[in-house]
Amino acid sequence: MDIVILLLLVLLNGLFAMSEIALISSRNTRLQKLASEGNPGARSALQLKNEPSTFLSTVQVGITMVGILSGAIGEMAFIARHDGSWLVDGSAAIEHLKTRLGIHDPFPGEQENAYFTVGGLVIHMLGRIPVEADSFDDKGFHFEVVDMDGNRVDKILVSKKLEPTKIKLSNRQHTA
Repeated sequence: MDIVILLLLVLLNGLFAMSEIALISSRNTRLQKLASEGNPGARSALQLKNEPSTFLSTVQVGITMVGILSGAIGEMAFIARHDGSWLVDGSAAIEHLKTRLGIHDPFPGEQENAYFTVGGLVIHMLGRIPVEADSFDDKGFHFEVVDMDGNRVDKILVSKKLEPTKIKLSNRQHTA
């Protein structure tokens, strides 16, 4: 769901930027000719071009708001906890996780494009649809499934761990 919202915000940002560029780059003579021919869009554009401060201010506010909202939504995928661990949304991109944690080396299966999300990493590492409390260690971190939504890995708790790679499956069975 977050990705859809982010895509809509990117499109909205593009619309704001495009309208600003279109207004600034339009020629007055061409707009005047179209306006004199009765084109209402040309009349509006000419009026905005002659008094651009309100329009450009609105565009800049719009672009700023899109940036703030995009950042807020992106941050919701990674919640820093007081103990130094992270609560991570399963739909977060694996690249964002690596950046956040300072990991440079690929995870197993990443170079083969076996997955693109943190939830996909969990499934790949465990070799099955996980259940809550399933965990594994890799790249110096401990990954524990803390919430499932049906077959979807919803939330993962990631904490710093300095032990070698290991996998621990809970005794419970997955129920959809």
